[in-house]
Amino acid sequence: MKKIVLFITMVTLVMSVILTACAQISNNETQAAANDSATTEPSEKATTATEKFEQTEKPEKENGEHPSIPQVSVKIDGEVYDVYHELSSHSIGGVIADGYDILMSNYIPKLDDVEYVHFCADSTLEITTNGSYPQRIEVFDGETNANITETLGKFDLSELGNKLYQFKVLSSLYISGNFVIKFQSTTHGTGDFANEYYTEVYFIYLTINGDQTYIPQIDTGMVCYKPIIYFYPTQDIDLTVKYANSERLLTTYPKYNGAWNVHVSTDGTLTDENGRHYYALYFDEISGYECAFDKGFYVDRENAAAFLEEKLAILGFTERESNEFIMFWLPVLEQNEHNLVYFEQTAERNSECPLEYSVEPDSVLRVIIHIKAVGGYTEIEEQTLDSFERNGFTVVEWGGTKY
Repeated sequence: MKKIVLFITMVTLVMSVILTACAQISNNETQAAANDSATTEPSEKATTATEKFEQTEKPEKENGEHPSIPQVSVKIDGEVYDVYHELSSHSIGGVIADGYDILMSNYIPKLDDVEYVHFCADSTLEITTNGSYPQRIEVFDGETNANITETLGKFDLSELGNKLYQFKVLSSLYISGNFVIKFQSTTHGTGDFANEYYTEVYFIYLTINGDQTYIPQIDTGMVCYKPIIYFYPTQDIDLTVKYANSERLLTTYPKYNGAWNVHVSTDGTLTDENGRHYYALYFDEISGYECAFDKGFYVDRENAAAFLEEKLAILGFTERESNEFIMFWLPVLEQNEHNLVYFEQTAERNSECPLEYSVEPDSVLRVIIHIKAVGGYTEIEEQTLDSFERNGFTVVEWGGTKY
Protein backbone atom coordinates (compact mmCIF):
# COMPACT_ATOMS: atom_id res chain seq x y z
CA MET A 1 0.00 0.00 0.00
CA LYS A 2 2.85 2.38 0.87
CA LYS A 3 4.41 1.72 -2.55
CA ILE A 4 1.16 2.74 -4.30
CA VAL A 5 0.93 6.00 -2.31
CA LEU A 6 4.58 6.82 -3.10
CA PHE A 7 4.04 6.18 -6.84
CA ILE A 8 0.96 8.45 -6.96
CA THR A 9 2.90 11.23 -5.14
CA MET A 10 5.79 11.05 -7.65
CA VAL A 11 3.45 11.14 -10.64
CA THR A 12 1.65 14.17 -9.19
CA LEU A 13 4.97 15.98 -8.70
CA VAL A 14 6.17 15.29 -12.24
CA MET A 15 2.85 16.46 -13.73
CA SER A 16 3.11 19.67 -11.71
CA VAL A 17 6.60 20.38 -13.08
CA ILE A 18 5.48 19.69 -16.65
CA LEU A 19 2.44 21.97 -16.35
CA THR A 20 4.58 24.80 -14.92
CA ALA A 21 7.10 24.49 -17.78
CA CYS A 22 4.35 24.55 -20.41
CA ALA A 23 2.85 27.67 -18.89
CA GLN A 24 6.25 29.44 -19.04
CA ILE A 25 6.76 28.46 -22.69
CA SER A 26 3.30 29.76 -23.53
CA ASN A 27 4.06 33.09 -21.85
CA ASN A 28 7.36 33.43 -23.76
CA GLU A 29 5.68 32.71 -27.09
CA THR A 30 2.98 35.29 -26.34
CA GLN A 31 5.62 37.94 -25.51
CA ALA A 32 7.64 37.11 -28.66
CA ALA A 33 4.53 37.46 -30.80
CA ALA A 34 3.83 40.81 -29.21
CA ASN A 35 7.38 41.96 -29.96
CA ASP A 36 7.11 40.83 -33.60
CA SER A 37 3.88 42.73 -33.94
CA ALA A 38 5.49 45.89 -32.54
CA THR A 39 8.29 45.84 -35.10
CA THR A 40 5.84 45.73 -37.98
CA GLU A 41 3.98 48.82 -36.88
CA PRO A 42 4.42 52.06 -38.90
CA SER A 43 6.25 53.62 -35.93
CA GLU A 44 9.16 51.26 -36.53
CA LYS A 45 12.32 52.70 -34.94
CA ALA A 46 15.04 53.81 -37.37
CA THR A 47 18.00 51.49 -37.75
CA THR A 48 20.89 52.79 -35.68
CA ALA A 49 24.15 53.92 -37.24
CA THR A 50 25.86 50.93 -35.64
CA GLU A 51 23.43 48.50 -37.33
CA LYS A 52 23.92 50.25 -40.67
CA PHE A 53 27.66 49.93 -40.26
CA GLU A 54 27.38 46.22 -39.56
CA GLN A 55 25.06 45.69 -42.51
CA THR A 56 27.42 47.36 -45.02
CA GLU A 57 28.76 44.88 -47.54
CA LYS A 58 32.45 44.29 -46.92
CA PRO A 59 34.91 44.72 -49.82
CA GLU A 60 37.37 42.07 -50.83
CA LYS A 61 40.31 44.04 -49.43
CA GLU A 62 40.92 44.14 -45.69
CA ASN A 63 40.99 47.92 -45.39
CA GLY A 64 37.70 49.66 -44.72
CA GLU A 65 34.22 49.22 -46.11
CA HIS A 66 32.25 50.72 -48.99
CA PRO A 67 29.38 53.00 -47.96
CA SER A 68 26.39 52.47 -50.20
CA ILE A 69 25.96 56.12 -51.26
CA PRO A 70 28.80 58.68 -51.47
CA GLN A 71 28.27 61.83 -49.43
CA VAL A 72 29.94 64.06 -52.04
CA SER A 73 29.50 64.69 -55.75
CA VAL A 74 32.46 65.73 -57.88
CA LYS A 75 32.71 67.59 -61.19
CA ILE A 76 35.89 68.11 -63.19
CA ASP A 77 35.61 71.01 -65.64
CA GLY A 78 31.82 70.69 -65.42
CA GLU A 79 31.68 66.95 -66.11
CA VAL A 80 30.41 64.58 -63.41
CA TYR A 81 33.20 62.39 -62.02
CA ASP A 82 32.35 58.97 -60.59
CA VAL A 83 34.31 59.36 -57.38
CA TYR A 84 35.65 56.24 -55.66
CA HIS A 85 35.15 56.20 -51.90
CA GLU A 86 35.65 53.93 -48.92
CA LEU A 87 34.33 53.99 -45.36
CA SER A 88 37.35 54.74 -43.20
CA SER A 89 35.98 54.70 -39.69
CA HIS A 90 32.87 54.66 -37.53
CA SER A 91 32.85 56.31 -34.16
CA ILE A 92 30.61 56.24 -31.09
CA GLY A 93 31.76 58.48 -28.27
CA GLY A 94 35.09 59.11 -29.96
CA VAL A 95 36.06 55.44 -30.36
CA ILE A 96 37.55 54.85 -33.81
CA ALA A 97 36.71 51.51 -35.35
CA ASP A 98 38.33 49.44 -38.11
CA GLY A 99 39.56 51.21 -41.22
CA TYR A 100 41.21 54.18 -39.49
CA ASP A 101 44.49 53.35 -41.26
CA ILE A 102 42.90 54.18 -44.63
CA LEU A 103 42.64 57.80 -43.57
CA MET A 104 45.91 58.19 -41.71
CA SER A 105 48.26 56.15 -43.89
CA ASN A 106 49.47 56.44 -47.48
CA TYR A 107 46.90 53.83 -48.52
CA ILE A 108 45.68 54.31 -52.12
CA PRO A 109 43.44 51.61 -53.64
CA LYS A 110 44.79 50.04 -56.82
CA LEU A 111 41.86 49.75 -59.22
CA ASP A 112 42.26 47.93 -62.52
CA ASP A 113 39.56 49.89 -64.31
CA VAL A 114 40.25 53.37 -62.93
CA GLU A 115 40.25 56.17 -65.50
CA TYR A 116 42.67 59.02 -64.93
CA VAL A 117 41.14 62.36 -65.94
CA HIS A 118 43.29 65.08 -67.55
CA PHE A 119 43.79 68.00 -65.18
CA CYS A 120 45.91 71.13 -65.65
CA ALA A 121 46.45 74.51 -64.03
CA ASP A 122 43.26 76.02 -65.44
CA SER A 123 41.14 72.95 -64.66
CA THR A 124 38.60 73.08 -61.86
CA LEU A 125 37.47 70.28 -59.57
CA GLU A 126 34.21 71.07 -57.77
CA ILE A 127 33.10 69.15 -54.69
CA THR A 128 29.55 69.29 -53.36
CA THR A 129 29.26 67.59 -50.00
CA ASN A 130 26.40 66.48 -47.77
CA GLY A 131 28.77 65.98 -44.89
CA SER A 132 31.54 68.09 -43.45
CA TYR A 133 33.99 70.35 -45.24
CA PRO A 134 36.44 68.19 -47.23
CA GLN A 135 39.31 67.56 -44.83
CA ARG A 136 42.90 66.32 -44.98
CA ILE A 137 43.32 66.93 -48.71
CA GLU A 138 46.49 65.21 -49.90
CA VAL A 139 48.16 64.50 -53.24
CA PHE A 140 49.76 61.12 -53.95
CA ASP A 141 51.89 59.77 -56.77
CA GLY A 142 49.62 57.42 -58.70
CA GLU A 143 52.41 54.92 -59.32
CA THR A 144 54.33 54.80 -56.04
CA ASN A 145 51.60 55.90 -53.58
CA ALA A 146 54.10 58.39 -52.15
CA ASN A 147 52.56 61.41 -50.44
CA ILE A 148 53.77 64.41 -52.46
CA THR A 149 51.42 67.07 -51.10
CA GLU A 150 54.29 69.34 -50.08
CA THR A 151 56.78 68.60 -52.85
CA LEU A 152 54.48 68.71 -55.88
CA GLY A 153 53.45 72.33 -55.66
CA LYS A 154 50.73 74.54 -54.27
CA PHE A 155 47.01 73.82 -54.32
CA ASP A 156 43.93 75.85 -53.55
CA LEU A 157 40.70 74.69 -51.94
CA SER A 158 38.16 77.49 -51.59
CA GLU A 159 34.56 77.51 -50.41
CA LEU A 160 32.08 78.74 -53.00
CA GLY A 161 29.10 78.53 -50.65
CA ASN A 162 26.25 76.08 -50.03
CA LYS A 163 28.53 73.10 -49.41
CA LEU A 164 30.33 73.70 -52.73
CA TYR A 165 34.12 73.71 -52.78
CA GLN A 166 36.63 74.26 -55.58
CA PHE A 167 40.03 72.60 -55.90
CA LYS A 168 42.67 73.97 -58.27
CA VAL A 169 46.32 73.34 -59.04
CA LEU A 170 48.08 76.68 -58.81
CA SER A 171 50.87 75.61 -61.13
CA SER A 172 51.18 72.43 -63.19
CA LEU A 173 54.32 73.55 -65.01
CA TYR A 174 56.84 70.73 -65.35
CA ILE A 175 54.45 68.43 -63.46
CA SER A 176 53.59 65.28 -65.40
CA GLY A 177 52.16 61.91 -64.47
CA ASN A 178 49.28 60.22 -62.69
CA PHE A 179 48.21 61.58 -59.33
CA VAL A 180 45.54 60.76 -56.75
CA ILE A 181 43.70 63.41 -54.73
CA LYS A 182 42.65 61.96 -51.37
CA PHE A 183 40.36 63.62 -48.84
CA GLN A 184 37.75 62.79 -46.22
CA SER A 185 34.23 63.91 -45.36
CA THR A 186 32.39 63.07 -42.15
CA THR A 187 28.63 62.43 -42.04
CA HIS A 188 26.54 62.09 -38.88
CA GLY A 189 24.40 58.95 -38.63
CA THR A 190 20.73 58.67 -37.73
CA GLY A 191 21.05 56.54 -34.64
CA ASP A 192 20.26 57.15 -30.99
CA PHE A 193 23.51 59.00 -30.32
CA ALA A 194 24.33 62.38 -31.85
CA ASN A 195 28.01 61.51 -32.00
CA GLU A 196 27.57 58.44 -34.19
CA TYR A 197 29.11 59.20 -37.57
CA TYR A 198 30.76 57.79 -40.64
CA THR A 199 34.05 59.05 -42.04
CA GLU A 200 34.36 58.47 -45.77
CA VAL A 201 37.63 58.75 -47.69
CA TYR A 202 37.52 59.77 -51.36
CA PHE A 203 40.01 59.10 -54.14
CA ILE A 204 40.12 61.14 -57.37
CA TYR A 205 42.46 59.99 -60.12
CA LEU A 206 44.06 62.74 -62.24
CA THR A 207 46.64 62.99 -65.01
CA ILE A 208 48.56 66.28 -64.94
CA ASN A 209 50.50 67.16 -68.07
CA GLY A 210 53.14 69.85 -67.54
CA ASP A 211 53.69 72.32 -70.37
CA GLN A 212 56.59 74.73 -70.05
CA THR A 213 55.00 77.22 -72.44
CA TYR A 214 51.75 77.39 -70.48
CA ILE A 215 51.51 80.17 -67.90
CA PRO A 216 48.50 79.61 -65.61
CA GLN A 217 46.22 82.30 -64.24
CA ILE A 218 44.93 81.80 -60.72
CA ASP A 219 42.30 83.43 -58.57
CA THR A 220 44.78 84.98 -56.13
CA GLY A 221 46.64 86.84 -58.91
CA MET A 222 48.87 86.06 -61.85
CA VAL A 223 51.76 83.62 -61.73
CA CYS A 224 55.07 85.33 -62.46
CA TYR A 225 56.80 82.40 -64.07
CA LYS A 226 60.47 81.58 -64.32
CA PRO A 227 62.19 84.53 -62.77
CA ILE A 228 65.85 83.52 -62.80
CA ILE A 229 68.67 85.57 -61.31
CA TYR A 230 72.26 85.66 -62.62
CA PHE A 231 75.14 86.93 -60.48
CA TYR A 232 78.38 88.38 -61.86
CA PRO A 233 80.76 89.33 -59.00
CA THR A 234 84.20 90.79 -59.56
CA GLN A 235 85.62 88.27 -57.08
CA ASP A 236 84.43 85.02 -55.54
CA ILE A 237 81.92 85.69 -52.74
CA ASP A 238 79.64 83.90 -50.32
CA LEU A 239 76.17 85.32 -50.87
CA THR A 240 72.83 85.14 -49.04
CA VAL A 241 69.75 86.26 -50.96
CA LYS A 242 66.37 86.76 -49.29
CA TYR A 243 63.00 87.11 -51.02
CA ALA A 244 60.93 89.65 -49.07
CA ASN A 245 57.53 88.10 -49.97
CA SER A 246 58.43 84.44 -49.44
CA GLU A 247 54.77 83.47 -48.82
CA ARG A 248 54.19 84.06 -52.55
CA LEU A 249 56.85 81.61 -53.71
CA LEU A 250 55.72 78.51 -55.59
CA THR A 251 58.55 76.41 -57.05
CA THR A 252 62.15 77.24 -56.14
CA TYR A 253 65.45 75.72 -57.29
CA PRO A 254 67.70 75.43 -55.46
CA LYS A 255 65.20 75.06 -52.63
CA TYR A 256 64.45 78.29 -50.79
CA ASN A 257 64.59 77.73 -47.02
CA GLY A 258 64.25 81.21 -45.62
CA ALA A 259 67.07 82.32 -47.93
CA TRP A 260 69.36 81.16 -50.70
CA ASN A 261 72.93 80.62 -49.47
CA VAL A 262 75.44 80.11 -52.27
CA HIS A 263 79.08 80.63 -53.16
CA VAL A 264 79.38 82.71 -56.35
CA SER A 265 82.38 82.46 -58.66
CA THR A 266 83.49 85.23 -61.00
CA ASP A 267 82.18 83.23 -63.99
CA GLY A 268 78.67 83.33 -62.47
CA THR A 269 78.61 79.72 -61.24
CA LEU A 270 76.65 79.22 -58.01
CA THR A 271 77.59 76.44 -55.57
CA ASP A 272 75.35 75.42 -52.68
CA GLU A 273 76.42 73.94 -49.34
CA ASN A 274 76.17 70.42 -50.80
CA GLY A 275 78.54 71.22 -53.64
CA ARG A 276 75.87 71.28 -56.35
CA HIS A 277 76.38 73.84 -59.11
CA TYR A 278 73.82 76.19 -60.72
CA TYR A 279 74.03 78.94 -63.31
CA ALA A 280 71.19 80.97 -61.76
CA LEU A 281 68.60 81.01 -58.99
CA TYR A 282 65.16 79.91 -60.18
CA PHE A 283 61.69 80.51 -58.72
CA ASP A 284 58.12 81.31 -59.68
CA GLU A 285 55.73 83.36 -57.64
CA ILE A 286 52.19 84.56 -57.18
CA SER A 287 52.43 88.11 -58.45
CA GLY A 288 50.57 91.01 -56.94
CA TYR A 289 51.47 93.16 -59.95
CA GLU A 290 48.73 93.59 -62.55
CA CYS A 291 49.64 95.44 -65.73
CA ALA A 292 47.15 98.01 -67.02
CA PHE A 293 48.60 97.92 -70.56
CA ASP A 294 48.06 101.67 -70.87
CA LYS A 295 51.47 101.74 -72.50
CA GLY A 296 53.75 99.13 -74.00
CA PHE A 297 54.04 97.57 -77.45
CA TYR A 298 51.83 95.84 -80.00
CA VAL A 299 53.48 92.64 -81.30
CA ASP A 300 52.12 90.20 -83.86
CA ARG A 301 53.18 86.58 -84.18
CA GLU A 302 55.38 87.06 -87.26
CA ASN A 303 57.51 89.80 -85.72
CA ALA A 304 57.81 88.37 -82.19
CA ALA A 305 61.41 87.08 -82.46
CA ALA A 306 62.77 90.29 -84.00
CA PHE A 307 60.87 92.37 -81.43
CA LEU A 308 62.42 90.49 -78.50
CA GLU A 309 65.93 90.66 -79.96
CA GLU A 310 65.65 94.43 -80.40
CA LYS A 311 64.09 95.29 -77.04
CA LEU A 312 66.29 93.00 -74.94
CA ALA A 313 69.40 94.58 -76.48
CA ILE A 314 68.08 98.03 -75.53
CA LEU A 315 67.34 96.83 -71.99
CA GLY A 316 70.94 95.64 -71.61
CA PHE A 317 70.81 91.86 -71.78
CA THR A 318 73.84 89.89 -72.99
CA GLU A 319 73.37 87.56 -75.95
CA ARG A 320 73.31 84.51 -73.69
CA GLU A 321 70.69 86.07 -71.40
CA SER A 322 68.65 87.13 -74.45
CA ASN A 323 68.85 83.63 -75.93
CA GLU A 324 67.47 82.05 -72.77
CA PHE A 325 64.77 84.70 -72.46
CA ILE A 326 63.70 84.32 -76.10
CA MET A 327 63.74 80.51 -76.06
CA PHE A 328 61.26 80.57 -73.20
CA TRP A 329 58.99 83.54 -74.09
CA LEU A 330 58.94 83.38 -77.90
CA PRO A 331 56.65 80.28 -77.87
CA VAL A 332 54.27 82.17 -75.57
CA LEU A 333 54.10 85.17 -77.93
CA GLU A 334 53.64 82.88 -80.93
CA GLN A 335 50.69 81.12 -79.29
CA ASN A 336 48.75 84.34 -79.97
CA GLU A 337 48.32 85.97 -83.34
CA HIS A 338 48.28 89.44 -81.75
CA ASN A 339 49.84 90.57 -78.44
CA LEU A 340 50.30 93.54 -76.18
CA VAL A 341 53.61 93.57 -74.31
CA TYR A 342 54.79 95.60 -71.34
CA PHE A 343 58.21 95.38 -69.65
CA GLU A 344 58.17 95.79 -65.87
CA GLN A 345 61.59 97.31 -65.26
CA THR A 346 64.00 97.50 -62.32
CA ALA A 347 62.41 100.30 -60.26
CA GLU A 348 58.91 98.77 -60.49
CA ARG A 349 60.24 95.29 -59.81
CA ASN A 350 62.18 96.43 -56.74
CA SER A 351 59.02 98.07 -55.39
CA GLU A 352 56.81 95.05 -56.10
CA CYS A 353 59.25 92.30 -55.18
CA PRO A 354 62.29 93.47 -53.19
CA LEU A 355 65.33 91.25 -52.75
CA GLU A 356 67.90 91.46 -49.95
CA TYR A 357 71.61 90.65 -50.55
CA SER A 358 74.28 90.00 -47.93
CA VAL A 359 76.71 91.62 -50.39
CA GLU A 360 75.14 94.63 -52.10
CA PRO A 361 75.47 94.60 -55.92
CA ASP A 362 76.81 97.64 -57.76
CA SER A 363 74.32 97.38 -60.64
CA VAL A 364 70.99 95.56 -60.95
CA LEU A 365 68.82 94.79 -63.99
CA ARG A 366 65.39 93.27 -63.31
CA VAL A 367 62.85 92.79 -66.12
CA ILE A 368 59.46 91.03 -66.10
CA ILE A 369 57.63 90.75 -69.41
CA HIS A 370 53.81 91.02 -69.36
CA ILE A 371 51.97 89.47 -72.35
CA LYS A 372 48.30 89.87 -73.22
CA ALA A 373 46.54 88.32 -76.22
CA VAL A 374 44.33 90.72 -78.21
CA GLY A 375 41.95 90.21 -81.13
CA GLY A 376 43.82 92.35 -83.63
CA TYR A 377 45.96 95.42 -84.11
CA THR A 378 45.71 97.66 -81.04
CA GLU A 379 46.90 101.24 -80.62
CA ILE A 380 49.02 101.65 -77.48
CA GLU A 381 51.34 104.36 -76.19
CA GLU A 382 54.90 103.14 -76.70
CA GLN A 383 56.79 102.40 -73.51
CA THR A 384 60.18 103.99 -72.82
CA LEU A 385 62.86 101.42 -72.00
CA ASP A 386 65.66 102.33 -69.61
CA SER A 387 69.26 101.72 -70.63
CA PHE A 388 71.54 99.69 -68.35
CA GLU A 389 75.27 99.70 -67.72
CA ARG A 390 77.12 96.90 -65.97
CA ASN A 391 79.51 98.17 -63.34
CA GLY A 392 81.18 96.06 -60.65
CA PHE A 393 79.13 93.28 -59.01
CA THR A 394 76.13 92.90 -61.35
CA VAL A 395 72.79 91.13 -60.80
CA VAL A 396 70.39 90.36 -63.69
CA GLU A 397 66.88 88.93 -63.36
CA TRP A 398 64.17 88.12 -65.88
CA GLY A 399 60.75 86.46 -65.81
CA GLY A 400 57.24 87.03 -67.09
CA THR A 401 53.48 86.78 -66.81
CA LYS A 402 50.77 85.88 -69.31
CA TYR A 403 47.30 87.43 -69.07
